[in-house]
Amino acid sequence: MLRSLNLDDIGEPALTLAAAKSYLRVMHEDDDGDIQSLIEEAYGKAEARTGRQLRTATATLTLSEFPANGGLIVLPCPPLVSVTSLSYYDTNGDEQTIEDFQHLSALIPGVIDTAAGLSAWPTTQTRLDAVTVVFECGGIEPEQILSAIKLMLNLDYNEIEEPRASQMGRRIDALLHGYTIRDPRLYGITR
Repeated sequence: MLRSLNLDDIGEPALTLAAAKSYLRVMHEDDDGDIQSLIEEAYGKAEARTGRQLRTATATLTLSEFPANGGLIVLPCPPLVSVTSLSYYDTNGDEQTIEDFQHLSALIPGVIDTAAGLSAWPTTQTRLDAVTVVFECGGIEPEQILSAIKLMLNLDYNEIEEPRASQMGRRIDALLHGYTIRDPRLYGITR
């Protein structure tokens, strides 16, 4: 099953420029652009390493087909806030909207399941964009992840060298480790 993901309307990070400058003990405005870029870069790294969407976003997930045998649609970029729409192209090529489905946002990552009583998803037309899910995600930034982001910022802004850079890298890894997302199917959460 081919997948593509697009994120739009990405919200502002919780770590503001002013807070970052305070953390870095920067009193001038000369480096504001550089610091803002480093904040964005650190958020990107933290999101990639944990598999979480820290800043709020609207995500569009496109699938080439529904999961086989009525399987779960696993939504990337947790936490899942809400599912805005679920649509597909039927075998005639007509776009259809499914309104009767279950989304489980308490799971990390969130999943979509068929409606109660249904054992399978509808058959789709063969095409790369056969199924589209639009959902809201992100917006939760645990303190440990913010601490890791600040350490990344410090490493890059102050150009910290070895051996201290390695020590900070291990601390960043330790802070992010407990927040790394794994596929729920690894825990036996299936349909």
